[in-house]
Formats: sequence, structure tokens, C-alpha cells
Amino acid sequence: MSGLFDNRSDNTNRREERDRREEQARKKSKRISATVFAVFALVLAAAMFINSKFVRRSPAAVTIGGVGFSAVEYDYYFSRTYSNYASNVSEQFGEYASAFGLLPEQGTRLSEQVQDYETGETWADFFYDATIRELSGMVQIYNASQEAGYTLPEDDRQAIEDEISFFKMYAQQSGYTFDGFFYSNFGVFNMNEDSYRGILTFMVTISSYRNHVSESFVFSDEEKSEYYAEHKDSFDNVVFRLFSILPEYVFIENYEEDEEYEAALAAARAESSHKAERIVRDIRGEDEFIAAARQFDGFMYSDPDSTLVTGYPGGWIMAASTPEVANWLMDTGRKYGDCTSIDTEDSSFVLFFVDRDSNEYNLAEMRQILVLREEVIYNDFDEEVEDPEAEYIEAFEAADQTARELAEEAVAIFIEDGASEDSLIALIVEYSDDFTEGGFYGNIQKGQMVPEIDEWLFAPERQAGDYELIRTEAYGYHFVFYVGAGDRYCDYLAIEGMLDMNQGYKIVDGLREIESQAWGDTLEPVESETTWAFFFTQNT
Repeated sequence: MSGLFDNRSDNTNRREERDRREEQARKKSKRISATVFAVFALVLAAAMFINSKFVRRSPAAVTIGGVGFSAVEYDYYFSRTYSNYASNVSEQFGEYASAFGLLPEQGTRLSEQVQDYETGETWADFFYDATIRELSGMVQIYNASQEAGYTLPEDDRQAIEDEISFFKMYAQQSGYTFDGFFYSNFGVFNMNEDSYRGILTFMVTISSYRNHVSESFVFSDEEKSEYYAEHKDSFDNVVFRLFSILPEYVFIENYEEDEEYEAALAAARAESSHKAERIVRDIRGEDEFIAAARQFDGFMYSDPDSTLVTGYPGGWIMAASTPEVANWLMDTGRKYGDCTSIDTEDSSFVLFFVDRDSNEYNLAEMRQILVLREEVIYNDFDEEVEDPEAEYIEAFEAADQTARELAEEAVAIFIEDGASEDSLIALIVEYSDDFTEGGFYGNIQKGQMVPEIDEWLFAPERQAGDYELIRTEAYGYHFVFYVGAGDRYCDYLAIEGMLDMNQGYKIVDGLREIESQAWGDTLEPVESETTWAFFFTQNT
């Protein structure tokens, strides 16, 4: 009997041991499941945080001079810098801007496109540096305002709220959310009212403080004239024509010795120099210069204005061209019809001097209602149809007619309501595609607006209260109202320059310098750094 009970006891012990092990396994499995769930929950929470709008709107992605900019704010200024650069380059070089490699390709990430093959800098690097430079100048002015205890006047605060209300209403009318409207028009996503209010407050503080400081100085007519005369080489606008003759390309692989290659390269450069000299000898006037350029390269210089360089001050010319070219153009004895050739390391230039303008004209002020023509793209038309060009023309004319009818409707209401400046302002929200507050443009200089508007603004007979509906090929229909004449441009430039000379206020002019110097290193660098949140900007 005892043996039987002993066996049963052993069986019982084995069952108890098995049960104990199974229970341990179950507990271990629960612990593993709990750990996996916790890790999964943590990853999910991190993903939700990363993809949330908070991480783009709140923490500073870039800090410059002690001022932090969130990812959304940085993207806004990046987009602004990109747009200004593209606009300036396209205005100067037109359809050749992309061919010359002066603009990045559309549809490819900027970080994947090389901008400078010598340094390996990408377009993302280029625009990052440009954005930081622009923000550095703005931060200097902003910090000066804070150190001075400057507070925004109530009118400026109200203008900020009016701007936000305008955007909200325009977004709603266009069927967008505030965020969606910004992404559609500026390429910046996750922008909300608070973020945009912060951006506006920053920029308006800079503008308002700058005006506040400027108004504290009063300069006599004599001081303005003397200052301009001392700096006329930097201020005067020079108009000239130019085309370049590149030497024949020399392939280094065709030569075994470096000396042979250098000799062939020198011979090619000498030939381009002789060709430029021969062209200059045969030029007797501006029309002949245009014809000579067209004969040299009928594709590049088919448009008579393709050789014309206008609207640039001497300071820009001296900074952007070689010393030989700048010295020839800025020579005080230079007169209309002067023509020469100048050799550089890469090419030979043929130049024709047209004019030097001392800016003794009044700046202009205007308001406008802009009715954009719906964009019609030729490539959107199927080449398999019988006549795609005819279809494109028909679609373009239809879009143009629609824009014209809407603009004429606004003009009719404007006249019916008294044809005053207030009448136009009242129509802007409903009819205008121009986001400028009140459609107002001040301190307009010659060449700043599109040619059609520029010609109308600066016509000798122009008077305050004049208005006109102007069609432009590039945009559509502009209903413009001439508010009046501003200061003489030469006086305006002298005042801006003299403000630079006053101790403690040089930085006030920093913003103008950055805007006008085409991305030159015009300011002392301000300390800047990126944070982990920079990873969440759109252009990394």
C-alpha cells in the first residue's frame, strides 16, 4: 500500500511542478505582452507627437540673436526668400534664368539639386543661408526695438488683426481652411492664426520701429543734396546694353600636356576678344548694336530688349560686375553711344552706354484692384488634337475675357460710388486678388512695377485721383488709382544713406540693405543655431 501511495505522491508532485511552471510561463507572457504594448504605445505617442501640428508650431527650430522661430515660421520666411529670389532672377533673365542654372528645377527636392558645383552647395543650402541672412537683419532691428522699450501703436496692432481677418474671410470665400489657404498660396502647411499673428507682429514691429527712428531725424535740402552728390556713383541708375562672346570650348582630354591645353585655351580666348573688337568697330548706334547681338546669337538675343540692362544703381553694378566693366560704365565722362569691348577670364563683353539717371523724379503712391487671369498652360492641351495651339489661344482669350468683365464690374461700381480712394478700398476685399493691405503701394520707383503700370504711373500728366484699367500680359487686369507723388527719389536715397551714418541706427537700415543687395553679405553675422525641431521644417 505504501508503494501505491508513494507513486501517487510522486504523480501529485509532478502535476504541481507542471502547474507551477505553466503559471510562471503565463506570468512571463503577460509581462512580455505588457512590455510590448508599452513600447508600442510609446512609439505611437511619439509618432502622434512628431506628426502633430504642435511640433511645427511651438518649439523653436532656429534661434537667431536670441529670437526663436518655429518650423512653421521658418518655412514662411524660407518661402518668402525663395519667392523674392525667383522673382528677381526671372525679372532680370526672363526665360533664360533656368537655362543659365540660376533657378532650381521644379518637382525635385532642393536638397537633391546642386547649386554650386565647386563647393557642392545645394539649393537647399543656398536658400537656408539666404533666409538666415534676411532674418539676421530683421532680428537686429527687432532686438533694437525691444532694447529701446518700443511698443506697437494701436493702429499697427489693429492693422495686424485686420490682416488676419482678411485672410480668414478670403480663405473661407475660396473654400479653404486657414491652414489650407496658406498651403495653397504660399506652400506652408500647419499655419494657424496664432502663428501668422506672431509673424505679422514681428515684421510690423520692425517696420514700425524703423519708421519711428527715421522720423526722429530731420535733414535739410542742402544736406540731402550734398550727401547724394558724394555718393552718386552708388545711387545713380545706369542704363546700358551688353552681350557676351564666349571662347570656343577647349576639351582638356584632347591634350596630353597641360602646356598644350593652356595654349589652346589662350588662343580661344584671344579669338573671342578679337571677335568682340571687330564687332565694336562696326557699331555706329544702338540699332546696330542690337543687330550685331542678334547676328552673333539669333536665339539668345532675338528680343531687342534682351541686351538691355536697366533699373540698377551704380552700387549694384560695382558689386556684381568686374572692376573693368564697372569703371567703364561709371566713368563721369561716359555719354550715349559709347561702345567698347572688355575681356574677362571667361568671356569678352560688348557694351553700349545708354544713359545715367540721377533719380531726380518723384516716387509714386497708388492703390490697385488686381483681377488675375486664370492660368492657361499650353502643355495641358493634347497634342493629338487637330490644332492644340488654336485651343490654347481660345482658352486664354476666354480666361482673359472673364477677368476683364469682373474688373470692369468693379470699375463701374467704383464710378457709381463717387470714384474716390475710399470707393476703391471698399471694393478690394470682394474683387481683388492682391493681398497687399488696402491694395496700397508707396515709395514706388521707376521700373519697380510691370512696364504697363510703370509707364502710366510716371507719365508727365499724372495727377492725384487719376485711375485706369490696365491689362498686363503677365497677370490680367489692374484697376489702378494714383494716390499722389512722394518724395524725390534722390532725396529718399540720401535720407536712407544718412540714417546709416548716425551712430546706433545703422541696423535700422539693415532690412533695406538685404532687400536691395541681391543676397550680398551686407550685415555683420548674427549668432544662429538650429534645434532638433528644425528636422520638421519642410525644406530640410
